[in-house]
Amino acid sequence: MNKSLIIIIGIVLVSGLLYGFYFYALNNITSKQFNGTVQSVDGNVIFARGSYVYEKDGQLVASEEAEVKIIVTDNTELMKMVTTMPTQAELAANEGKFDFEKLKKEQKPGELSDLTMNVQNQPVSVFTDIDVYGKTDFQAKRIEYAQIVYPDINMEEE
Repeated sequence: MNKSLIIIIGIVLVSGLLYGFYFYALNNITSKQFNGTVQSVDGNVIFARGSYVYEKDGQLVASEEAEVKIIVTDNTELMKMVTTMPTQAELAANEGKFDFEKLKKEQKPGELSDLTMNVQNQPVSVFTDIDVYGKTDFQAKRIEYAQIVYPDINMEEE
C-alpha cells in the first residue's frame, strides 16, 4: 500500500468517528423530569401516564407518551400547590367571575395519600437526580402536584 492510500483511509476513519460522535450528541436525549397524570397508586408506587421532559435547541420539549412506575421512598419530597377557589358569596358578588391568577395559592408539603383519594388523572411533575428517559420505573426525588380547595364544600363537611 502506498502512503496516500493510508492517509485517505485514516481521513475517512477519523471523519466517520467525528460524524458518529456528532450524530450521537445530537440525538442523545436525557431527562430528569417526567410530567403526567396518576393512573393509580399501589403502596409506595405511583402508576402514571405522561411524557419525559428534556431540552432541545434551548427549549423544553415533551417526549411521546409513556407509562411509568414512580417509586416513592422516604427521601422523596412531595409538594402540593394548594389553590383556594372563591366562595359562593364571592362568586355571587362578582357575577360568577374570578381571576385565577389572583386566587390564594400556597405551597405545602404533600402526602402520598393525596394522590390516592379518588383523584383519577391527577397531574404530577416528577423530578429525579438521574437520567430517566425511556425508563419504565424509577425513584422520584421530588413530586409536585396541585390541589384545589373549595371553601364552601370544605366548611359543610367539617
